[in-house]
Amino acid sequence: MPQRVSGSGRITGGRKFTRGQIYKILSNPVYAGKIVHHGKVYAGRHSPIVSDALWETVRQRLESNRQGYHSGAKGSGAALLSGLLWTSDGGRFKSNHACKGKKRYRYYVADPLPNRVGPSSMALRVPSREMDSAVIQVICEALGDPLGLLLDAGTVITPAEVENIRTRADALIAAVHSADPFTVRFLVRRVTFSPSSLEVEIDTKGLLESLGITGEASQTTCVLRSVARLARTGRAIRLVQHNGRSASQPRPNLAMVQHLLKAREWWEQLKGGNVRVADIARHSGVSDSWVSRMVRLNFLAPSVVESIVAGSTSAQIGPILLQHPALPLLWVEQENLLGISQKNQ
Repeated sequence: MPQRVSGSGRITGGRKFTRGQIYKILSNPVYAGKIVHHGKVYAGRHSPIVSDALWETVRQRLESNRQGYHSGAKGSGAALLSGLLWTSDGGRFKSNHACKGKKRYRYYVADPLPNRVGPSSMALRVPSREMDSAVIQVICEALGDPLGLLLDAGTVITPAEVENIRTRADALIAAVHSADPFTVRFLVRRVTFSPSSLEVEIDTKGLLESLGITGEASQTTCVLRSVARLARTGRAIRLVQHNGRSASQPRPNLAMVQHLLKAREWWEQLKGGNVRVADIARHSGVSDSWVSRMVRLNFLAPSVVESIVAGSTSAQIGPILLQHPALPLLWVEQENLLGISQKNQ
């Protein structure tokens, strides 16, 4: 917005529009040739600069995006799937968070259902970052084959639309991959999470509009499925696939990368011959056993190290490497233990 200086010298503006200001501008009926008086809308005497059809389309889009998602100065990184995420037995997830120091950890929490026993009688808590990333990955993978996705939804596509669909799909993938809340929430109607799977219902009308398809689909939604479950990795809860790898977008295992760096530092000290394991343990405030297990990380196969940095390893790799009673020295045996092969690199 432009910078303004009042008569008293006070400076305002000169920064980006906030989400609330943009909503206010887009919901102002003045642009459609109307005025508001005491909460009621009347026809104005001025000429509109947008058509009634465009005005109504924008109004409906604003209404569909408003529910459940809030951002702003105090809502940075707000829950992407708030209001859209459900359990397989009908429970609704709510957005929640916990603070540790200055860091905020966001979660989706499903309250336990009444009159239930077993797993459904307990509250379910899923890290927002894990769930958001998993849903984004499912959508992006499906958009990688836009024709197949549209055919599954029963859509008739013209030859002219086929020519441009790849370009539009790539742009849509980029928006979804960046976790743009308006794009994601315009596409997603519902996300259902069960103990062993993740289902994402895509709104077909929103998909057609986003891809520039003028035809109609025989299906109102198309369902995307992914195998996923919750697993504890150290102190954290992560969403993983059946093979133990992260169900969300691959990212470096930062905790293990830090362990590798520390292991290299301690190994260099030990190679000098003037420092013992007990000396390092005493100086670092850890046990001798911990130092010994950490030092073993210097002898990992290159493929294992690359997988850790790429984030393509099992979510349980930390406990496996640090708690295994006798970590193999042969690289092939390490790869077999961790389920890593060259084709995964």
